[in-house]
Amino acid sequence: MRAKSIVLIVIALGCGLVASIGISQVLGQKGSGEGGVETVPVYVALADIDINEKLDASHVKLEDWPKDKVPPGALQDLKDIKDKYARVRLYEGEVLTARKIADEVSNKSIDIPVGYRVSSVKVQMDTAVSFLIQPGDRVDIIATFHKGRDVPQTMTMPILRNVRVFAVNSETETEIENGKPIVAKTVSLLLKEDQDEVLSLAA
Repeated sequence: MRAKSIVLIVIALGCGLVASIGISQVLGQKGSGEGGVETVPVYVALADIDINEKLDASHVKLEDWPKDKVPPGALQDLKDIKDKYARVRLYEGEVLTARKIADEVSNKSIDIPVGYRVSSVKVQMDTAVSFLIQPGDRVDIIATFHKGRDVPQTMTMPILRNVRVFAVNSETETEIENGKPIVAKTVSLLLKEDQDEVLSLAA
């Protein structure tokens, strides 16, 4: 009886050892798969940051990013960020790059001609060739008016022609990232007062 008990215990211990080895191998394979992507630490915005806002450690955090996803010029040292100013609006989670910060406050008002003002419109990939729009370009603004009390039928028509693009995503200069133009999300236009009123009425 005792001999049989010993044999059963040995078998049980053996099965437990095999199961333990199997689990360890599975976990080891999973860990090696997850660690296969090479990452580098870069600084990202903790929250949205306005243009010309002074930066310090409270605005950013260090985050590991896949090396092949890190944009050129990504900042990895806090000393390159502290006491600098945001050249463009930065969004939460966005990687900070050297081109997006400046040593001093940028004053773009000098670029706005007398008698003009800057108005922004949102653009989307499905409604505009947004990746081709760059500061300095001339564009037409087309509006769609949906059928309603004051509109007898849905219609699409140009409301402004040949207006100049002042900025794209807060950038007033042509900017290329990874060899491709930046996709426009917001386009700022240089408009005269009457043009701005037309745009406001159509919005």
